[in-house]
Amino acid sequence: MKRCDLHIHTVPSVSDRVFTYDKDILLDYVAKTELDVIAITNHNLFDYAQFQEIKDTLTQIVVLPGIEVDLENGHILVIANNDDGTLFDFNAKCEEVKNLIKTKDDDIPYDTFIRIFGDLSKYLLIPHYEKEPKLHKDTIEKLGRNIIAGEVSSVKKFIYMEKEDTELTPVYFSDFRIEKGVTPDKYPVSHTFFDIDQVNVNTLKLCLMDKTKVSLTSEKGIKLFQIFPNGQMLSTGLNIMFGKRSTGKTHTLNAIANRFEGRAKYIKQFELLNTSRNDSEQFENDLKVRQENSAEDYLREFGVIVTDILKTCSADEDEMKLQKYLEAVMSSAQQSDVNDVFSKSKLFNESNFKELSYDEIKKLINATLTLLDLNSAT
Repeated sequence: MKRCDLHIHTVPSVSDRVFTYDKDILLDYVAKTELDVIAITNHNLFDYAQFQEIKDTLTQIVVLPGIEVDLENGHILVIANNDDGTLFDFNAKCEEVKNLIKTKDDDIPYDTFIRIFGDLSKYLLIPHYEKEPKLHKDTIEKLGRNIIAGEVSSVKKFIYMEKEDTELTPVYFSDFRIEKGVTPDKYPVSHTFFDIDQVNVNTLKLCLMDKTKVSLTSEKGIKLFQIFPNGQMLSTGLNIMFGKRSTGKTHTLNAIANRFEGRAKYIKQFELLNTSRNDSEQFENDLKVRQENSAEDYLREFGVIVTDILKTCSADEDEMKLQKYLEAVMSSAQQSDVNDVFSKSKLFNESNFKELSYDEIKKLINATLTLLDLNSAT
């Protein structure tokens, strides 16, 4: 896997902000981030002499020539091979682009772009796709099969495009200005890994035709990406940070937020509560109360069962009650011989109930039935 950064700026232009190039920063950046391939892609210009110097200095890696062109209100990277014959021709074409871009608001029409660069199959073309300023989709469609990859501005967009079969192969580069005064902790780690051996325009294009050969990490199948120059990796899924107080959790979160320069949503501690750090103790107390209430609500339906279980005697209690019962039976047996005559006497005199006669009631019923029959006959 080759670690590549194909979007680096070394010369300011009318389309870019002012900065001072520092060769030592470039050497240190390449070394500390362990890059294998870089491309020098300045805005609407190509500095032939400077490129040759960089190429001759960084002999341990592959340095490709390139240019970032303002094309129809969008940006596109045009990257070529670094052999002498290609460099001479590429430099002449880039000089035409430079002469057409006089202000930061200028751009090149599609037809002019085609006229300048001619056979586009000789170049690796990478438009701003999920990155501002985006190259319009109509322009991308006109470029046709020459476009197989699109540059993105975040890991999230890389993952989205990687999963969608209808999207271009995503690439994630630094867009780094090699300027004086940049410290190593500010070095970007927005790089893309290519599963290739030999590096040239053709091998890069072939690699980009297969999304499985392009990733954010050198480890195939592992969805990780580097966040800090010290090698710290994050997962593209869920990341959990835990530790005791004063172990650096907040410092790390702040550093992550700074890496994205305001492009990441960062909800700081207590921010949703509209409170301050001084109220942290009160917050933790309130949280503890809420947790206890939640536990009580969760266990409420088991309350009756728990109560019944608590009423159930233990084995020791059962044994004690059984012992008391046996002692009472034995005591009663011992006292039976000393019962006197009064304890054997009956408390009540018995007498039989007198059977009642129902003859009178029967006579009354029969008489009533006779009267009813006579009344119905008349």
